[in-house]
Amino acid sequence: MVFTKKPTSNNGIKLEKFIFDIFPFSNASWAKGNFAIWEVLRKEEFSPLKNGDDARSDNPTTCRNDLIEQHLKWLKKAGANLIFNENSVPKLEISSLVSYNGENLESFLNGKSFKEPLIIDYDMKLKKITFNGLDYDEYKSKCNL
Repeated sequence: MVFTKKPTSNNGIKLEKFIFDIFPFSNASWAKGNFAIWEVLRKEEFSPLKNGDDARSDNPTTCRNDLIEQHLKWLKKAGANLIFNENSVPKLEISSLVSYNGENLESFLNGKSFKEPLIIDYDMKLKKITFNGLDYDEYKSKCNL
C-alpha cells in the first residue's frame, strides 16, 4: 500500500544563483583576486531550465531545442550537407567531446552529407569521431548517402 501526502504549500527548493551572487567571492584568497566578466550572446550561451514542460518557457523542451538549433548552426558553418526535415526540429546532437563551441568541425564535416537522427560523438576506445556510432563510410552506406 502506498501512502501519499499532498503538501499544502510549496516545499521545493530552487537551486539558482545570479551573477551578483558571486561578487563576494571575487576577492577570496582562493580566487587570488582574479575576477573577469565577459558579455556573450544569451541565445548562444544560455538556456535556463527552471520549469516543467507544462510551462511556456525555460523548460526541458526549450533547452533541448536551443541546443539543437546551436548544433545545427555549427553543422552548417562547418560546410555539412544536411538532409533534414525543415518543418520540424531535427534530431541531432554533437557531443562536447567532439566540439565544445563549434570549433574544429570543418576538418571532418565539410562537404559530407548527413541525415537525421544524427549523433556525432567521440569513441574513447577507438579514439575517433563517430556518426550514430559508425565511422563516416559505414554511416554513409547505412543512410544511403
